Amino acid sequence: MRLGNCFLMALKSVRHYTVHMNWKLVLILVAGTCFCISSAGYVFVKIILRPKQDGDWEENDWEFEEQDRSLTRYHFWCKITFSAVVISMLLLFLILAV
Repeated sequence: MRLGNCFLMALKSVRHYTVHMNWKLVLILVAGTCFCISSAGYVFVKIILRPKQDGDWEENDWEFEEQDRSLTRYHFWCKITFSAVVISMLLLFLILAV
């Protein structure tokens, strides 16, 4: 009788562990995919969306940078993609730490 109870308790523990690991695996896959996509997006933004630097680009005053649409779009997408990289990295860390 005792051996049967120990077996059932062990089976219940394994089932709980398996369900817990399945959720953990799904979250790792989602966070890892988000990390890879947002990292690739950040590199894309840094390379492709960077505004072209003319000869007088450095002579412009910093107050007029907000009026340049391409520079504003570049800064916006840099912030968005970098934030996504950081959030997905933190999510991966939390999943792996628990």
